[in-house]
Amino acid sequence: HYEGWYEPLVGGTWKVWLRLPKEEAPRFGTLDVNGEISQVKADASGGFKFSGDSAPGKPLRWKLA
Repeated sequence: HYEGWYEPLVGGTWKVWLRLPKEEAPRFGTLDVNGEISQVKADASGGFKFSGDSAPGKPLRWKLA
């Protein structure tokens, strides 16, 4: 799986684009952004696009599995 977080000094809504090798991307289908889980599918280039909110002391957290 892949996961990460982003915690800037200023809160907001952030867009994330994660691009994996085309042959690896189809293995992933579940995305968790700040505790909200959804089913996803990579685009033709192996990319996953998503967005989420953060606030000071409360980062945007994501996990692709």
